[in-house]
Amino acid sequence: MFSIRLEDASPSTAALDPTALALATAGSTFLILFLALAASLVDRRLALANAREVSAAQESHMRFATLYRRTPLPLHALNEKGCIEQVSDVWLEVLGYDLEEVMGRPLTDFMSEPSARRRMEVDWPALLASQELRGAEYQFVTKDGRILNCLLSAHVERDAEGRFLQALCGLMDITAWRQTELQLRQSQKLEAVGQLTGGIAHDFNNLLSAVLASLNSLEKRLPKDPKLRQLINTAIQGAERGASLTQRMLAFSRRQDLHPNASTFRNWFMRWPTCCSARSGQPSRSRRHSRSEYLRPEPMPIS
Repeated sequence: MFSIRLEDASPSTAALDPTALALATAGSTFLILFLALAASLVDRRLALANAREVSAAQESHMRFATLYRRTPLPLHALNEKGCIEQVSDVWLEVLGYDLEEVMGRPLTDFMSEPSARRRMEVDWPALLASQELRGAEYQFVTKDGRILNCLLSAHVERDAEGRFLQALCGLMDITAWRQTELQLRQSQKLEAVGQLTGGIAHDFNNLLSAVLASLNSLEKRLPKDPKLRQLINTAIQGAERGASLTQRMLAFSRRQDLHPNASTFRNWFMRWPTCCSARSGQPSRSRRHSRSEYLRPEPMPIS
């Protein structure tokens, strides 16, 4: 119906119409310009979207870096070689370094030699293999040379293909806790010594009580011989001094105050019985003490 028979068409109708050709060309050009404009608008929107994503990623990274640095914990991030990539301000404050002094350096540079060796030979390979490390204790060296006992925990981050990204690590300073633990052990040792001392002093005090009772009874039965009485007096004074020492030992075991006071060596020496004068037969000038004077804690002489 709509087909044109060429044999019936005249030469003028078979030829191209310039007007139709111009309209067709203009329409094609307009269509091309419209498509180009649409593509340009799409590209611009994509570019703006990409720019917004990049800006958002940069802002997110900046916020994360700021949060990481200002977090109230000593944190640090390591690369695959174990070198520091990021640290928090608290980490720098604990060890006393500036940011420029630690960035890019191996973490082992800030450890004692035994800790650094164990870190590289044992803990770092174990961290890479298991992706996590909990409570490894190291000794860190501060900028001013102090030794800090720290617990280190770490976690390895990897991408979708399993490639290493970074190791996120955190420190816990346990130096004060270790010092308290050492003091507690010393206190336990002193308590054990005190218990042992109390048991020995109690038994020794019972023995001295029997010795003093026997010496006092013997003193009453001795003849009036100055040499014999000097010997018995020396023995009694020595036993009384031993009783005084046991009372101080018992006071130590019971955690009683001994109230020590200053004394000269001469005063301390003169309080002991003069055994030399007793052996030579000369009368002793030492003052006799009653036994009750030694049954209470007495301050230990201090030279």
